[in-house]
Amino acid sequence: MNPAAIDALFEEQTAAWPDLARGVESLERARRREFEIRGARVVAVHIPHRVASTTAPVDPGAIRRRPCFLCPENRPDAQSGIGFGEHFIVLANPFPILERHVTLVHSEHAPQRITGPASSGVGAMLQAARALPGYVVIYNGPRSGASAPDHLHFQAGRARGLPLVEAARDAVVGLLPDPWRSVLVVGGDDPVGVEEKFRRLMSRLAARFPDADEPRVNVIAAFADGRWTLLLFPRARHRPAAFVEGRLTWSPGAIDMAGLVVLPVAGDLEKLTADDIESVYGEVSLPIDAARKIVGQGGSA
Repeated sequence: MNPAAIDALFEEQTAAWPDLARGVESLERARRREFEIRGARVVAVHIPHRVASTTAPVDPGAIRRRPCFLCPENRPDAQSGIGFGEHFIVLANPFPILERHVTLVHSEHAPQRITGPASSGVGAMLQAARALPGYVVIYNGPRSGASAPDHLHFQAGRARGLPLVEAARDAVVGLLPDPWRSVLVVGGDDPVGVEEKFRRLMSRLAARFPDADEPRVNVIAAFADGRWTLLLFPRARHRPAAFVEGRLTWSPGAIDMAGLVVLPVAGDLEKLTADDIESVYGEVSLPIDAARKIVGQGGSA
């Protein structure tokens, strides 16, 4: 897997699969608004084809009742992919948010967990990021935005358009300064060391939430100039009050946490305010004081 192979996959699939062609065209036409809030840049985008993912019921009962759309027998006949490593197949996402948006699907129907073996957990994310310079690799936790929490998968897409990824590029380890979001950063040129630091932070988060299979998290991995950057977004909750009460159809995942607000419902883009953005980020993020304790005294992992 490399960027050229992803390009070839999209060329073949957009010609053979009308759903993907429509999704790519819809993304190209998407309307956007930019916000500058207390020194942080946020971009909001109206993408109607994301409504099913944004509003997907993810309670255990709903998951049990529906077929897994990532398992081979339930995928569209026109969808094909390319292999990555021993365990993953890379599929073009017919409902893209990013350019060249793909889903990296594990060969087994196993729960969404980033702390599994290196070949299928964060180690696989780092390998994918190394294989795809100029891209980001994305993980949404089973209680933090994953619409398929029952099947292990990552996503990837071109990195441009994600404001926080640019801002964090030179960070090494610590809590990224941010007015509303808790963002833990791990960086370095040694994938083993980066993975160890990440697992240490996840272990500390898990100790705060002993009743959960995995802490609420979103993760983004990127590789540039010989070094990896991992952004870890610890979460306080999945969906904000604005979603639950029907005021905004905004259910943040990793891409939203990185500064690209995905709004699938007509009208939400126009009525979104800076106050809404601050409120939602503050509500769904682990409080910054708690995140600072996870990182440790002096900001070190």
